Order: sequence, then structure tokens, then C-alpha cells
Amino acid sequence: MARPVVTDFSTPFTISLFFDNRDYLSKGDDIGSIKLSVWGRRQSKRKRYSTKLFCTAEVFEAVSGQHTKARTGKGRGAARKVIDRPPLSAQQKNKLKLDNRILLNKIQALLRKAESINDQSICRTLQDFENEISSTSSTNFFDAAEDVIKNHNDKQQWKSASRKRTTLNHVKKFCDNENLDINDVNITFLQDFESHLNREKCSINTIAGYMTDIQSIYNHAINKRLISDKYYPFGKGDNYTIVREETEKEVLSSSDWAKLMKFETPYPARTKALEMFKLSYALNGANTIDILTMLKTDLTEDQIKFFRKKTKETKKIKAKRVVTKTEFIELMIIKYGAEIDSTYLFDILDHRIFKLNTKETRNKVEEINGRWNKQLKIITNKLEIPSISMMWARHQRATDYGDLGVSEEDINNMWGHDSIKTTKRYLHSLPKKKIVSAGAELDKKLM
Repeated sequence: MARPVVTDFSTPFTISLFFDNRDYLSKGDDIGSIKLSVWGRRQSKRKRYSTKLFCTAEVFEAVSGQHTKARTGKGRGAARKVIDRPPLSAQQKNKLKLDNRILLNKIQALLRKAESINDQSICRTLQDFENEISSTSSTNFFDAAEDVIKNHNDKQQWKSASRKRTTLNHVKKFCDNENLDINDVNITFLQDFESHLNREKCSINTIAGYMTDIQSIYNHAINKRLISDKYYPFGKGDNYTIVREETEKEVLSSSDWAKLMKFETPYPARTKALEMFKLSYALNGANTIDILTMLKTDLTEDQIKFFRKKTKETKKIKAKRVVTKTEFIELMIIKYGAEIDSTYLFDILDHRIFKLNTKETRNKVEEINGRWNKQLKIITNKLEIPSISMMWARHQRATDYGDLGVSEEDINNMWGHDSIKTTKRYLHSLPKKKIVSAGAELDKKLM
């Protein structure tokens, strides 16, 4: 029967594993070499490449899923006795996989690399394939990560770049080297890395953050054609699933909030931190960098219109936040307003040194934010109320709007969330407060 003519060469090769135990090897009886078998569809030609990996017929079946006969005795080909053995059970396969985990990882990495170059835009002939498969210059995980970090820095996404750098340091510590091939980042690697982070006492959401960064780097490698998406390790089913713990945005009770609002101190740094927290609250949760880099041009007669820096860095559609100028906001502008020659609205950053949208400015803002949070912690400790930070004002304001009957949809629009689910996390305390209040009313009847 004639071989069908192949006309679609978008994937020019058919790739599989071959177990070669035809020759007697000094490594031991029934030990064979694992080879990469590549069929060139355009040339109608097959070639097998040594992987320098060896195992028994049973182990090969467990790690590759291919049943093969065993051989024993010295000599070549037919001189070796063929042993027709029954296929392994699922339990036997699983045990052999666990016992030969390192071999399994190496085979999976090799197949991923082979599939990543199985593209006509990369290889057309078996010689092209051989050149690419033997290359070791382009699939280093850390090189791909550095490329992603550079992209973040180029887009002025310094916080994302910093977070990726932290993740990278944890991966390097886990690997104990800087030569991790991205093909080795498989389900087993991710599971082992998670176990390592658990031993480091990382929280569930911290681990989720690191895994999301690794996924982002892996996606970048796919887009750059450094690796195929055929063996994508993330997702549902048998793949690695990133698990997150639902966190509640806690807010202060009305009594604790009243204590905080009445707090007075002789220390200027403490007063400033509390007033900046109040200003953030009044500006519907504008964060520290939003406040410190507000421009005088953002101010109108009765409103302040500004871009949230976080929104500006991450969203394709930018929308300005509009806040009505209240008496308190006006008071803060008078008290902390910048000099006439400054472009900034508030006199906290020196506009001559810290320019808009620079890494130096971002770093300075984070330093100031840290100082304010430290002062806020001192205040809450003195008042014996739950600790707060500058970002707390955003959650508190959203919840207080809900208390006053503002709808979730309206709060969602004001806060600029992509999903109502995000807004609901801000407002989680509302049903809880209603239940507590209702329970107290019901219990009055028991007295």
C-alpha cells in the first residue's frame, strides 16, 4: 500500500521515543538506550538521536507509555534472546515513575524541547532539527525571566519587575544554580518548588504569587517560540493548579474608626501620616503614589481628576478617577500644598529631583509609604485597635459607602474594578455587620 502524500508541513516532524535494547550493553542485562525518533514528513525519512539516557524495558514503558519487549544475553540483534513480557499494571507504572522521577523529568524536558522546534518556521529538514535540538543557548529559564523583567522596566512597571526579581531569587535558591532549562519547568518541578516554599513557611497566596510569575515567564517563552505549548504544565486536570486563599479586606469597626479620627499627637511625623491616611480615604482610596504625584492640573474648581498609577500600568483602557473636592480635601491642599513653581499638587516630593514616571520616584514613594505605615502602626498600638496601613483607607471607604446604601455597581464604577467580584471582596464586612446587628436585636427578646 502506497504511503499517503503529506502536504501540510506546519509541523514538519513526527516525534516519539525509541527504546533501543538490540545490542548488549555493559551497563547491565536488559538495559537499553532511550533515543529520540524523528520522522521528517517532508523528506519521508527517519532519524534517531541518542539522548544518553538508559533504563530497562519496564522503566521505559512506565515513563513513556510504550510497551516494549525485553531482551537478554550478549551479542547483537537476533543473538539476544527476546522476552515477551506482559504490560505493566497502572500501579506498577506509578511506582516505577516515582522511583525514576529524575529520568522522567529529563525525558519530558527533552520532548518539550523537541516539540518547541517542531515548526516549519524554525526547522524544515532533519539537519535543521539536529542543529536546533543540540543547541543549548536559547532555553534558559533565567534568561527568559530577565527578558520579562526588562519588558516590565521598559514599560515603567517597576513593581511588577521587582516582584519577578523576588520570584527569580527564590527559584535560584531552590535550584542552587543558574542553568535551569525552561523545558525542565514541568508539573513535577512546580510541585517540588511548592514543597520547598512550604518548608520556607510561605503563605498560600505568597506561593500563588510566585507560581503566577513563573507562569508569566513560561508564557513569554512560548510567545518567543523558545518552547512549545504542547506540554503546558499549568491548568486544570492533571496539570499544576495555582491555588489562592480568599482573603477578606478587614475594616475598622465604627467605634475603632471614631477613636482613630479623634487621635491627636504632639509628634509631627505621626500627625502627617494620619492626615495622609485621611486624605487617601477622602480621595476614594487613592494610594500613596497617586497622592504624591498628583499634578496641579488635576485640580479644578470643585473636583480632582487623576489616573490611578496602578490602573495606568495595567489596563488598556485608562479612565480618570473623579473626586469631588470637599472641605477636608481643601484643608489638606492648603496645609500641604506645593510651591508655585512645582508641578505637583502636594509639597512632599521635590519636583526637581523626583520626576514623574521614573524608577527613582517610585522608590522614594515606597520609602515614604513605609514610614507612614510605621507611624500608623504606632498610633493603632496606642489606641489598642487593629493595625492599619495606607492601603486600608481604600477598603474602609468602600465599606462605608456600602453602609450608606451606595450600590455595589456604583462603588465598582468609582473604584474602577474590572469585575464586581473584586468590589464584593471590599464589601465583605457588610453582610457580616448586618447579621451581627440582627442577632443582637433578636437576643434582646431573650432578656
